[in-house]
Amino acid sequence: MSSHPPTVSISIPVFNSSRYLSETLDSILNQTFQDFEIIITDGRSTDSTPDICRAYAARDSRVRYFRSEENYGPGWNYNQGFNYSTGKYFKWQAHDDLLAPDFLEKCVAVLEADPTVALCHCYAIHVDDDGNRLSSSPEYTHLKSDHPKPSGRLRALLKIADDCGCEIFGLIRMSVLQQAPRQGSYAHADFIFVCRVAMYGRFHQVPEPLFKYRMHTSQAMQTVPTNQKGRRRLLPFTGPLPPTDWWDPSKKGKVDFPTWRFYWLQMSFIAGHSMPLSEKLRCYVVLIERLFMGRDFVRLVIDCLLAIETSLLRTRKTA
Repeated sequence: MSSHPPTVSISIPVFNSSRYLSETLDSILNQTFQDFEIIITDGRSTDSTPDICRAYAARDSRVRYFRSEENYGPGWNYNQGFNYSTGKYFKWQAHDDLLAPDFLEKCVAVLEADPTVALCHCYAIHVDDDGNRLSSSPEYTHLKSDHPKPSGRLRALLKIADDCGCEIFGLIRMSVLQQAPRQGSYAHADFIFVCRVAMYGRFHQVPEPLFKYRMHTSQAMQTVPTNQKGRRRLLPFTGPLPPTDWWDPSKKGKVDFPTWRFYWLQMSFIAGHSMPLSEKLRCYVVLIERLFMGRDFVRLVIDCLLAIETSLLRTRKTA
């Protein structure tokens, strides 16, 4: 490795990720901007993932591979890469997604030029197993998360809460990450984290499709509904996907209140933030708007019903 810290740290959390990992690593190593490090954190894979990681690490000194002694789940693993990072900017990368060759170059340029930008991302397209754009891929949408005030950015993110996802794979200032709480290990953890980052600075969206989000049958959002079919037997609906026990397997079978937690964590975070009181009040108003206009009050009720169901199923199982 170079003696000086890299400009960008790229963290790739993996677990049995052999099918797409090589292609993803190649899309990073082929970037036009080359001053980066790749940190692969492995939740104790049982397939050929370790062999692939070690081969790339042996080939390129910028690739570092860390393997856990236990599998503590994706939530824990996502934070491990941050612990090993040394760059000025930080990026999470899913093992199956792809970057256009100039993704880093254009995102770094934005962050270098404008210190008010906390996170730089881009348009995203959906691709298939072979990296070809799907006909169902959404059209490019400009997100209004570049508002100069935290409340404006929070409102913009909450309006797309159900569709938000790729922003977390943008390039983030390390100085912001050092202030913001770490991503949690529970349902909605990624969205809660994005909202928190937005409280520290504007988001900039490069108006080009530089990020490819791969859709396939083995990804979390595709497999979790199948896994839940045999688990929810009393009510005709389920909670958020992925659920908390996907983020943290130790929570399986335990009562969870994801929507209540979302509002509690957001309100607590805003209360402790250094923004002016007037701006805090605006943020609270934004949350109240989402609660009623976004019909989240219905989800609060669903949380309670699912908690009762979980308790009943657990009691039945132990009886």
